[in-house]
Amino acid sequence: MLAFKRFASSTAHKRELQEFFTYHTTKAELKPWIYRPKNANILLTMDLKDPETNAPLKPRSPVQPLSRKVLDQYVNSIEPNSRELVDWLRGWTDVSIRKRELWNYISSGHLQNMLMQSFFKIGSYASLVNTLYSRQKKFVEAKNQDAFDVERFFNTIIACNLHRNHELGYKTGDVALRKLETAWNHVTHRDNETGLANSLIGALVKQQGITNVPKLKGLSAKPINLPSLPENDSRGNTAASINEQKFTYMIARTVLEFDPEADQAIKTFVKAYQARLKELGKEDVYENNVAIMKQNFAAIKAKEAKGDTAQAEAQSEEESPESKA
Repeated sequence: MLAFKRFASSTAHKRELQEFFTYHTTKAELKPWIYRPKNANILLTMDLKDPETNAPLKPRSPVQPLSRKVLDQYVNSIEPNSRELVDWLRGWTDVSIRKRELWNYISSGHLQNMLMQSFFKIGSYASLVNTLYSRQKKFVEAKNQDAFDVERFFNTIIACNLHRNHELGYKTGDVALRKLETAWNHVTHRDNETGLANSLIGALVKQQGITNVPKLKGLSAKPINLPSLPENDSRGNTAASINEQKFTYMIARTVLEFDPEADQAIKTFVKAYQARLKELGKEDVYENNVAIMKQNFAAIKAKEAKGDTAQAEAQSEEESPESKA
């Protein structure tokens, strides 16, 4: 029998993901009958049923390789105030680690986009982080340890924590240290390429009034090494480099937000990025996202003040200092 996992969204990008998921969760012995056009007529004569609808299984179009852009496009399309992303991730990773095509499709870049979008726009950030923590071991067992890296996974979580601490007035050094250590303990690819991790930790130490800089085993101290953003390039190349480095910029801006005395190389990168934005006439991605985040936190506080217990309790549980995230 073929067990189909169904997802609720009607977006084109999610349908592509669902088709890819369905193919790789179809039993190997059924794939030739379902996905080979020459076997279509034979399949229609076989007594095979969809276990959810009890309808006869029908031939499906051959599945093509899935671009990694599809997942980012799907994440970017999710509406705010939704648990859809968390539910999607749980469904996608609720499979055997032998389904490596599924486990290895998700990259560190995908995780970074999920975290950024969830924190600044979509919501359910703490649930997303805790889901990733709970699934990390399976990613490693499926040979995708690179997904939990320093640059995208760890740095993004610490950057988001800095903003959340500020917005919610958290200044509990012991809790901040536990969350820092928890995030680091889930990192399985520990190449500190840009050195931003050390600067983020420095900003967290200052924000929380921590007296001693924590020592994370395996995290090396490294000079700041950020990508260059060439001047006087074509508009197309400039736009491409700006888009490619947008999350690096958001993390760098976060460091400066909470530690204005941070390394000069970070300030230089930020100024260069802002100059390129001005050349293109584009809005500042960091300022836009922070503005949306502040609106979301303000709405949560307003609902809590009005006694909207359903929303307030759910958010309180997610944002609690005792939460792992």
